[in-house]
Amino acid sequence: MKKFQIALATLLLVTSCQVAPPTPAHTITFIGTAEIKAKPDIATFLVTARQEEKTVILAQQKMTDKANKALALFKEKGIKSDDITTNNYSTNPKYTYENQPCKKKVCPGAKVTLSGYEATQSISIKLRDLTKAGEILTGLANLDIAEVNGPSFAIESPDKYRSQAQELAITQAKSAAQLTAKNLGITLKRIVNFSEEPRQFEPRAVMMMAKGAPMFEASSSSMPQLESGEQKITSSVLVTYEIE
Repeated sequence: MKKFQIALATLLLVTSCQVAPPTPAHTITFIGTAEIKAKPDIATFLVTARQEEKTVILAQQKMTDKANKALALFKEKGIKSDDITTNNYSTNPKYTYENQPCKKKVCPGAKVTLSGYEATQSISIKLRDLTKAGEILTGLANLDIAEVNGPSFAIESPDKYRSQAQELAITQAKSAAQLTAKNLGITLKRIVNFSEEPRQFEPRAVMMMAKGAPMFEASSSSMPQLESGEQKITSSVLVTYEIE
C-alpha cells in the first residue's frame, strides 16, 4: 500500500512539472492584391469534318477529302504540324426508325432500317498568328465545313504573369505593413505566415459556329473581325508578421 502511495505521489510530481505550451506571439496580418493584364498570344479551334453516305467507303472518302482540304488550309496559313492534332476519327452506321401499324394486342416494335454511314474527323489547331483567325473561318466556310468551335483566345505561358502579379501583391502587403507599423508605433519582426488565394483568370473569348449554321456566308467578301481582348491574371496574398 505504501509503495502504491509513493508511486502515485511521484506521478503527480512529474505531471505538475510539465512545461506549459508557449504563449502565441502577437501577430498582425496584411492583404495585398494585384492584377496583370496581358494580350492572348494563341487561338485554338476545334474543326469537325462530317459526311453521311450510303456506304462506308463513300462516306470515308468524302469526309477525308474535306479533312485533307482543311489541313491544307491550316498549313497554308502557317500553322505547323506540331500545332495540329486529330482528336477523333470515327465511322458509324445510321438508322431510321419507322412505327408499324398495329391491330393486335401485342404489337411489333418500330421498323429499323440501315440508312447509311457517317464518317467524322475532328481536328484541333493552335493558331499563333492571331491576325489570321478570320481567314481560317472564311476558308473553312468555303470548304463547306460549318462545324467549328473557336477561336478560343488564351495566353500560352501565363506563369510569368502569375509571378508578376504575386510579386506586386506581396510588395503592396509589405508597404501596408510598414505604414501601419509606423502609425501604430509597433515593431515588425519576422513573417510567420503567408498564403495566396486561388488565382483568378478572365474568361476566354469564345466564338462558335454551330453545325449547319455558319456565322457568315462563304461567298461574303468581308472578313470577320475577331478581337482577342485582354486577359486578367490576379493575385491576392495574406502576409502575417510577428510584432512587438
